[in-house]
Amino acid sequence: MLPIIRPLTGAERERIGRSWAKRAETERLNELRFQSLLQALRVHGTISTVLELCERASIDAQKHVSLCLKLAKDFGVDGSINQTMRPGPLAPAELMVDQKVLYEVVAVGCVQQTYQGALLGRMYQSSKWPPIRLNSNIMLEDKVWQGRMGWAHLGAAAQRLDITWLEPYLVIILRSAYENLISDPLTEDFSRDDYGQFSTTACSEIMREAITTVILPGFESFGLSIDACRKWVNELTN
Repeated sequence: MLPIIRPLTGAERERIGRSWAKRAETERLNELRFQSLLQALRVHGTISTVLELCERASIDAQKHVSLCLKLAKDFGVDGSINQTMRPGPLAPAELMVDQKVLYEVVAVGCVQQTYQGALLGRMYQSSKWPPIRLNSNIMLEDKVWQGRMGWAHLGAAAQRLDITWLEPYLVIILRSAYENLISDPLTEDFSRDDYGQFSTTACSEIMREAITTVILPGFESFGLSIDACRKWVNELTN
C-alpha cells in the first residue's frame, strides 16, 4: 500500500523539478571533474584502485545526469546540461602541481561526495514518492564509491608523503562546500521532506553531521590536525 502524500502546490512542484534539474547540472560538473582528475592522477601517480574508482565515478556521474533530468521532467521542468562548462581548478594557485591534485581529490571525493551522499541518504529515508526514493537510493550507492576514491587517494598519499601541508586548507575546502550548499536558499515554507526537498536549515544540519561523523574523523585518521575545522563547525552551530 502506497503511503498517503499531501498533494503538491504548483510552486512546490516547480521547485522540486528545478532542484532535480540543478542536480543534473551538478552531476554533469562531477562527471567533467572526475574526467580531469583521472587524467591528472594517471600523470602524477596513485594506486590502481584509485584510478579504477575515479573512472567509475565519471561513468556513474553521467548516469546520474540522465536520472536527474528524467525526474525533473516528471515534475514539469525541462533541464539542460548542453551549456555546462568544464569546471575550473579548485586548488589555490600557489600549490605545486602534485599538491593541487591531492587538494582537488580531497575537495571532490572526501568532502563533496561525502556530503552529497549524506543528503541522498536522508532523502531516501524521508521521501515517500517512489521515483525519488529510487533515484536517491541508486545515486547514494554510487556516492559511497565516489567518496572512497577520495579517501583511498588520501590514504595512499599519506603513506609516502608528508600531507600536513593540507591542514591550513581543510577549513577552506569545507567552507567552499558549505557556501555552495546555501547558495540557493530554501525556506521552511517550501520544504517537503516527503519529496526529498529539505530546507536550507535542514541541509545545513545534514552537512554538519556528515562533517563531524565522517569527514573530520577521516582526516584525523590520516594524522591531520582538525582543530581549526572543529572550531569552524562549532561557529556554524552558534
